[in-house]
Amino acid sequence: MLTSLIAGFQPKLATMKEKGEHIDSPEPMFYTSLEDDEGAPSLLADESAPLTEDLSTLSTAKAQPIIVPYLSPLVLRKELENGLDHDGDTCLTEPSFVDEHPIIYWNLVWYIKRLDACSHLNGLMLNSKSVNKGQAVPKAWATADFKHVVIRTMWDAPSLQDDLGKPMYLLWRHSPEPSSLVRALLTEQQTLSLSQMKMIVNYIQQDNLVVPIKIMLAHHSKRKHTRHRSIYRDILYLAFTACGRDRIDHLTFDREYRLAFKQLLVKHRSRLQNDDLPPSTSVIWSRRMLKELELATPLS
Repeated sequence: MLTSLIAGFQPKLATMKEKGEHIDSPEPMFYTSLEDDEGAPSLLADESAPLTEDLSTLSTAKAQPIIVPYLSPLVLRKELENGLDHDGDTCLTEPSFVDEHPIIYWNLVWYIKRLDACSHLNGLMLNSKSVNKGQAVPKAWATADFKHVVIRTMWDAPSLQDDLGKPMYLLWRHSPEPSSLVRALLTEQQTLSLSQMKMIVNYIQQDNLVVPIKIMLAHHSKRKHTRHRSIYRDILYLAFTACGRDRIDHLTFDREYRLAFKQLLVKHRSRLQNDDLPPSTSVIWSRRMLKELELATPLS
């Protein structure tokens, strides 16, 4: 998650080419798409999961995403200052800023939203060439400004990892139990069954995360893929969805997950990915500084 990246950046990282200790290859990217909700522009911003894959995802079925690298706060400030020195302060009021400095612009939009601040910058995208793909600006957008742009920063972007199966939180309310014949014919089950997910939820409600982790590991061991969705996030998102976001204290969940991790045998720990591990203290503190993320609506 991007909070992990923020926690890992060091003051010495001063250029776009340098990376923090939490960044693996490939470089973390923003995937940005726009939706026009009956003439009302809106921006859906999704934050993706695994640190070794694309991290911030904004995606819809209707538009090709705008892809830019994610910048650390320090790098963003330096690049913004360089841009202002070169183009002047007024460049921040022009739609051309979106086209000429897309990396800076989309990072600014993301940070402003995560800081729960208000800015005119969100409205610049409405008249930019890159957003409108060189076509005429829609009439409904001509008189719109930042007040008409809705930005959502999301926990997850499941469409980026379709080959790893659907995350549990999306399947929770729409996962019919297959017949015994169907289960017998399946050579590889992409997702956990509804009964398995109910079992995991039951253990979550008992503050026992050791068994859910083991269930997930056992399931992943039967699949052909060497990688899997983050177990930490898969269980966390299911807890949010099945138990209710207002009933799950994130800090308490992290504490219980860390305790469960310590109780795992070496044979279990050896099968975990980096993104299965409990979040570090720096990640937790970074998360507290930013506006909370949302989860995608479950499948209907």
